[in-house]
Amino acid sequence: MKAVWCLRQEPVALESLQRLVGRVLYAPDDRLARELMRAVAARLDLVPANTTGPRYRVYTEFATESALDEFLANAPKPELDDCLALVFHNLDGESWPRHLNYTIKANLPPITSALVFDKEGSHNEYLGTMYYEFMALQWAVDSVYLQKVTDKPVAQNVVLQEFPSVTTRKVRDMSGLLTALTTCTWLAPMLSTIFLISRLIEERSSGIRELMKMMGVTSDELGLAHFVNTLPACLSFAIGSLIIFKMSSTPVFPESSGLFLALFLFTYFVNMMAVGFCCSYIVTSSSHTISMAVFVYILLSVMPDLVPRDARHPTLTALTALVPHVGPLYLWEELCQLEAQDFIQRNYTQIRSPAMRDDVRFNPDGLYRRVFFRITWGNTEGVL
Repeated sequence: MKAVWCLRQEPVALESLQRLVGRVLYAPDDRLARELMRAVAARLDLVPANTTGPRYRVYTEFATESALDEFLANAPKPELDDCLALVFHNLDGESWPRHLNYTIKANLPPITSALVFDKEGSHNEYLGTMYYEFMALQWAVDSVYLQKVTDKPVAQNVVLQEFPSVTTRKVRDMSGLLTALTTCTWLAPMLSTIFLISRLIEERSSGIRELMKMMGVTSDELGLAHFVNTLPACLSFAIGSLIIFKMSSTPVFPESSGLFLALFLFTYFVNMMAVGFCCSYIVTSSSHTISMAVFVYILLSVMPDLVPRDARHPTLTALTALVPHVGPLYLWEELCQLEAQDFIQRNYTQIRSPAMRDDVRFNPDGLYRRVFFRITWGNTEGVL
């Protein structure tokens, strides 16, 4: 998916959008508020809710703000669709205040804190229409209040014009590419992890490890030796993937930081080696080592999918990031979306900024390696 910038040139008059307001609730029902709302309703083409007719394009009064809040808390969700609540804070006097103080409560999704992706081939129209109702009601209240205070009509014309928006052009193989990246990342460290688990189990069951300890080799030195033994595979995985992603004739992620990709892939492979050290203590005999290693590897890959992502508690989502396969999955999803929006030079600062998706959780690499290496080289050595 590739993004291009486009600008909707034609301005849109806010007056033409006032019929988008479907239902307005207001409180308190004081004299000045009632008078103001009659004029606002006339401008928005609304009728009182107690009149006969449809429940759409109406306005309803509440005696107090607490009564309005109680209704909003207990009303069925479908009844609040296309509904705006208006609370006046200083219209309880006998004359119009110098400054109008009010609050608009809108039942709108909080999409300003996340990336908004358009439908294929369309302008960024969805983001604007989400707030037309709010803006139309706000301008209706402001203009009616100014007219009441000055006793003159408000001749100002409010026009809306969008900032440059993003239109996406979908690449046919993007979904297939995401599946291929996830599968290849899962398969790449499999043999190295399985052979490492088998080698550690055979080393412990054959007595070689105890013999080396009797010669003065510590557990940390043994673990470091195994880590250095797997280091060429880690570097080959990271460098080879970087060449494919950035240096080929058709790079997969042309706009992303190559250093970031290389570091992430390297730490992911190291994480797999760390979990291999820990999983080597699941069995104590050297029989069926390959089968057990394959079972553990597959089990780690299916564990995060036991609970659907949308149904997970945020704490459970964070815990699933401890599974080494989850980090690359989230990374590829995020990078594909960022590449689609044509962001330049992704790095840790931008990806972890508050503007990114809330459900993204990256693998806590440093904590992950320290936990599993420490369990294996330290405490477990004295027990098994």
